[in-house]
Amino acid sequence: MNILFLSTENPYPPDHGHHLRTYYVLRHLAEENRVFFVSFSQSQEDMKYKMHLESFCTSVDIFAIPGRVQKLRFGFAAACNLFSSWPFSVQRYYHRAAAHRIREILKTERIDIVHFDMIHLAPYLAVVGNTPTVAVNHNVESLRLLRLAGVQKHSWKRFLLLLQYQKMRNFEQQMCGKFQRLIAVSETDAELFEMECQLQKVAVIPNGVDTDFFKPSRNSVVPDSLVWVGGMTSPYNRDAVEYFLDEIFPKIYLAQPQIKVSFVGNAPTAKLREYQNRYPRNIEITGYVADVRPFIMRASIFVAPIRCGSGTKIKILNAMAMGKAVVTTTLGVEGIKAKPGRDIIVTDTPEEFADSILYLLAHPEIATKMGRNARTLIEQFYDWRVIYEQIDKLYGELPHNASLVQEAKQACAKPLVV
Repeated sequence: MNILFLSTENPYPPDHGHHLRTYYVLRHLAEENRVFFVSFSQSQEDMKYKMHLESFCTSVDIFAIPGRVQKLRFGFAAACNLFSSWPFSVQRYYHRAAAHRIREILKTERIDIVHFDMIHLAPYLAVVGNTPTVAVNHNVESLRLLRLAGVQKHSWKRFLLLLQYQKMRNFEQQMCGKFQRLIAVSETDAELFEMECQLQKVAVIPNGVDTDFFKPSRNSVVPDSLVWVGGMTSPYNRDAVEYFLDEIFPKIYLAQPQIKVSFVGNAPTAKLREYQNRYPRNIEITGYVADVRPFIMRASIFVAPIRCGSGTKIKILNAMAMGKAVVTTTLGVEGIKAKPGRDIIVTDTPEEFADSILYLLAHPEIATKMGRNARTLIEQFYDWRVIYEQIDKLYGELPHNASLVQEAKQACAKPLVV
């Protein structure tokens, strides 16, 4: 098949959840198909990895968009969005040059399927026309925004997020039904899409794990040690880290003064650095690391105190694949087929979260058994080899010729008003 793969980001290197899913799916599809890859970049750093993608894709095009570091351009674009019906996270990915390149590929190549990696790229449906389409939703974006608004301390931030939530919810309801197939990463997300967007059937293809890469280690574990993994450019990760520092860490430290917590991920917050200054023997900040495995290997417990977001958390799947006991929240385990108390610990109050960690530290044999159960679960449901079979089945069921698509799809070709 000839596949046009549209992505919001260059997924290489596959060093966090979004990139991991996109990269492994892209690489798999390119093994037996011709893949034309179109994506966007917020920094020159992304551009240097283009050559790697070209090693297995038929063509690679990456278009620059304003990033958060370009504060003036980013702020101007965000301000202009106040007058748009589109969410900001959708509007920023619409690029005239990208639309032109997509038209060019469709004109010169016999594209069988257009893969939309994220609902944010739905405006390009107007360019795609009758070609069969698949859209992958890494999460329910509107729900993510609503939950993020719910944990804000400042009313003006809450107001802006609720405004974006309403725009995104309307956008999802408008656009999700226009794709030939819609894919969610969990049954929970699929049910929400079916209910909110009045869809008949949303396919479920879970996030996967490279179980040959993320696997248990015989290396010794550092006693009384915890690890968090996740870059703090993400507001969802920032909230989790600061919630842990303010509400959970003091309770653990009071009972276990020798506790050590490693925070692995880029852009550590000012609050995290402040805590490190106060507790230099207890808190380690690594910044960005290319390989998170050594930090997970040596930790007694993997912590994920997630209070907002949506979709399944790949960081948790990776830790479980490495045979680690994981302590998380109801939102953290959302969409994962894990049994609380057997495969993972799930708790939603700071007191219980701290108590659960202290219990596992005091009973390492229970943590070890939980880690083994977690590894078995990942091998059964989340190994990429299992996921690839589901992807191949779904793509095989789609018509690989634009002429087979219903004429009603032509409605998608009408330009949208920004």
